[in-house]
Amino acid sequence: MDPITAAGIGLSITSLALQVLSGCKKGYELFVEMGGMPTKYRHLRTRLRIEQTRLLTWAEKIGLVEELLHEHSRTLSLNQNLILDILLEIQFAFKSVVKVTNVYDSVVPQHEISANTSTNSQISILRRTLYHLENPSKAIARLEWAMVKQEKFEELIMRLIGYNDRIESFLDRSTLQDLRTSQERSNLLLLQVSEQVGQLRALVDAVQLGTSRGRLPETQRLSRSSTLAEPENAPASPFADLVKFKLQQKAMDSAGEDLQMLLSSSLLFPNGVPGAEPRTKTKLYGKSLWVEWSESVPETLGISDLVQMSEDRVSKLAAMLGSPNKPSAFRGPHCLGYVRQEDEVVGLRFGLVYDASSSLDDGTVGVRIQSLRDLLQGTRKPSLTSRMALARQLTESLLYLHAVNWLHKGLRSDSIMFCSPIEHAWKDKDLEAPLVSGFEFSRPDISEEITVKTTSRIEHDIYRHPDLLSYANLRSQKSHDIYSLGLVLLEIAFWEPIEVVAGISLTRKGARAAILPIRDNLLTKSFRGYPSMWDALAAEMGDDFAEAVWKCLRGGLDIGLPPKADEADPQTGARIQEAFYQEVLTRVQHGYR
Repeated sequence: MDPITAAGIGLSITSLALQVLSGCKKGYELFVEMGGMPTKYRHLRTRLRIEQTRLLTWAEKIGLVEELLHEHSRTLSLNQNLILDILLEIQFAFKSVVKVTNVYDSVVPQHEISANTSTNSQISILRRTLYHLENPSKAIARLEWAMVKQEKFEELIMRLIGYNDRIESFLDRSTLQDLRTSQERSNLLLLQVSEQVGQLRALVDAVQLGTSRGRLPETQRLSRSSTLAEPENAPASPFADLVKFKLQQKAMDSAGEDLQMLLSSSLLFPNGVPGAEPRTKTKLYGKSLWVEWSESVPETLGISDLVQMSEDRVSKLAAMLGSPNKPSAFRGPHCLGYVRQEDEVVGLRFGLVYDASSSLDDGTVGVRIQSLRDLLQGTRKPSLTSRMALARQLTESLLYLHAVNWLHKGLRSDSIMFCSPIEHAWKDKDLEAPLVSGFEFSRPDISEEITVKTTSRIEHDIYRHPDLLSYANLRSQKSHDIYSLGLVLLEIAFWEPIEVVAGISLTRKGARAAILPIRDNLLTKSFRGYPSMWDALAAEMGDDFAEAVWKCLRGGLDIGLPPKADEADPQTGARIQEAFYQEVLTRVQHGYR
């Protein structure tokens, strides 16, 4: 066969596949927006949404969109017949569970090309995903539950999972990783807007439904000798753990029971209670621990019911940080519980107790516990690779913390810990295993959640957004956490504490007034012979890293936050999350270039 004829046949098959894909999209829309579905099947609808997004994503990745047909796609050209077969199977799968097939055929013509079948970029896919989450009732037609063979519905979902898995297995490793990243972003949007316990339970069940990988019956599997299957040891997404964690958080907020997280102070401190230092190292049953103390409860909270409210908050926080469902992506240390200390010197304060050895080998004799601030002040500048890895870990940690609507409120170099065997010398590689602590005032990001104000300390205030320092009654928000992250990234880049980078002495008179304009100074003034801090940062870490830090410091529209928007609103949170992923995390992940 001559090349021109072969190319023509290939184009015809691709064009047909595009038409069938259009029918598959409409099939998904019909079933996702189906009316009259009983509540017990809600998790299946949720799983359909996830598989719908997977379909849209891989279609773009293999070039099966109208705008990309003129570009050569190796995956599409090598597997076009198999892809067409699978798309036909998807369309048939939808049709096979409808009792009256002519109703389905009237809505989903076999060869219709919709004007909206394609997308120009991954951003448009994510925007469409968010649009459907915000507008769940806008379907092209209405399919009712009574029209569906209910006993076949779950089998349909499993088949769709299997078909998506099969097409994804055609992709090379690089493209597959891009696809996983795109899917993770879509899943995080879904998690961000799921606030009710019922929605989260459905999401947990939907994710668990996919753990079987949607295996197709032997008679329905398609042969594919020319492609590599997805490796069994592929890195797991933290999405399932994030969903379970958020559900546990919601359930705990409404339960109101005694969580029994209070530990004995006499066991932890047999030689007497410690002084007023913010962090205390100790041992219990041979384990190396550290205790992070909250500031003393202010006198205005001395009323018994408010003190109890504060202790309840600490107890819940300890339970969440010690939960087996806590995602490893949080990079949080394992919390054993909390202690209560009250005396004439320090007043009343609570301490979260962390296990310093939980992330180390069982045979470790002694544990070295250091903060990032300790390292900034006492070690040489580590390699660029190690600093980049640390920056990525911390940025991912904040992304996932915000994905479950939890605020940190105390992100600074002093709250980033490193635990390493004391018998080994410190290595740059140890930077790649940070533990994010400093959660003593964390809270869910919901408007009705009571905020416990922190006691002002200048070494902490320098990391806080200027708005929090200027307005006493302002609530902490996600954008404030992101600003604090930007300052920590600056410290990692130059390997200096932020007050050194900013040229401020925290011990001199007037230091508190000097920290108020720190944000404006960093964004507008020259720095160490460079026209701006951005230029110095780019020279040290690369343009992408510099731009990521700039987005954190500027905030606002740079992180998806319109003026006067309510950050506690799930839709606003979803936009901040998507902008943070795209504009900050992705740039940090790109590294030096």
